[in-house]
Amino acid sequence: MFNTLADRERLLNYFATHVHDEYFSKHFGAVLGPIFVQSYFAVLKCNQNSPVAMGHGHIFQNFTQDREFDWGWSVAEMKVARQDLFYRLEQDSSFGEVWCKSYYDGFAEFDLVARSQEKISFDSLPNEEIITCLHTLIEAGAKQAHGYTVDCLLSSAGDHWFAEYAQKYLGRPITEDEVVLLREATHRTFVNQYHVRIVEAALALEQGKDITEMLSSIHHDYYWVENNYLRATPKTVAEILIEVKSIADPHAEYTKEQTRLAEIITKKKMWLDDMNASDLLRAFLKFSDECIFIQDCRKQAVLRLNHFIFSALDILAARLNFDPELIRYIMFYELEDCIKNPKKYEPIARERQAGCLILVDRDGMAIFSRDELTHLDLSDFFPDDSTIIEAVGTVASPGKVRGVARVILGSDQFGQFQKGDILITNQTTPDFVPLMKQAAAIIAEQGGITSHAAIVSRELGIPCLVGVKKAMSIFAGGGMVEVDAEKGIVRKI
Repeated sequence: MFNTLADRERLLNYFATHVHDEYFSKHFGAVLGPIFVQSYFAVLKCNQNSPVAMGHGHIFQNFTQDREFDWGWSVAEMKVARQDLFYRLEQDSSFGEVWCKSYYDGFAEFDLVARSQEKISFDSLPNEEIITCLHTLIEAGAKQAHGYTVDCLLSSAGDHWFAEYAQKYLGRPITEDEVVLLREATHRTFVNQYHVRIVEAALALEQGKDITEMLSSIHHDYYWVENNYLRATPKTVAEILIEVKSIADPHAEYTKEQTRLAEIITKKKMWLDDMNASDLLRAFLKFSDECIFIQDCRKQAVLRLNHFIFSALDILAARLNFDPELIRYIMFYELEDCIKNPKKYEPIARERQAGCLILVDRDGMAIFSRDELTHLDLSDFFPDDSTIIEAVGTVASPGKVRGVARVILGSDQFGQFQKGDILITNQTTPDFVPLMKQAAAIIAEQGGITSHAAIVSRELGIPCLVGVKKAMSIFAGGGMVEVDAEKGIVRKI
């Protein structure tokens, strides 16, 4: 399953024959350990849990810069999986409800295990028990792995699958305004749930109430909310209190949050009733909405699991006198052997840190160093896009501004960002919010009008384009750009 000779031969041969296929890419700041776990979930475990899943995935780690990964899904496999999902829904309108319930059951199992592990101090455990706890958490996380199927619904500019299916089930063309309405999420994201809790505390504080217990409860439930793939950054009660006090008008914010989702649900229902929508169209829209929420639940599981992964690795590194950065390139299945012979793994970790490729399919996973890939033409994965002048995307929040392009992969680059810059990234996560508040506009390679970048930009009232293919490589050199979030264009000036 992990890096066996048979896995390595099968996976590399397959990749070599598909090296020039079209891939949907995701780029993040990251170290290898937590990303390997996600690739384990995304393909291998997803195929075990779900009747619909992508069959292959790959990760380039640290190929173009340190602490960066590039994930690739085959576009052809994404389309096949998407067609399979909606074919099953067309054959049985209850498919979506059953499939989603299966995911939520798996997520509930992970949540139960994670909450029980939060009560354990890794510092007090011997090395072997820390690793056992970590493996228990990872396998619990695998229970919700079929949530990675929803990646087949990711899109970039020019991919209008939602409108195409909605038109098919409606029986007439659908307008852009209708797409925006029907794609509005009716579930609160975990970021929004956290914000609502902050607003409730701010309202209580304004009313002169003691909010000590509220702060403690928020911390217990959301300490992990700003974690990422580079490090665990648990929030403190003091930081949460600062956020509470930053709410300028708690009553107005509370009222807005109490009515926002209800208004969206009402508008959707009125539209469906006015259109005399078929049961299949209603099932399609509900399933699509649930898939948005599932992707958010999946992100929550990632951030929570990363807290434990980084905690375990930091403790083991200190005890083994192992470089704390290098240990992030040791995979979870190798840890038992690593604690017995750490010196053996130091050169392995250094080789991976210098750049490696992870390949995964339904049957196993393998890791390859740069030197093992010299016979392959990888130029399609790392093109020179510096001569491209403009890029197009989907308007998530309107407006037109100019500013300095600033490509940000992850939290270790946040210090490079200046107020008024144009934030360009693959997709935003909760730890990006402080930067988003300073940005003149936001450009995201990934996501749609219900993505984190889209939602936050609308709340902040700043221009935002999403699904902007190759934005990070096109604008990697910085310089002045103009964002026209009326026409969906960002260009160098």
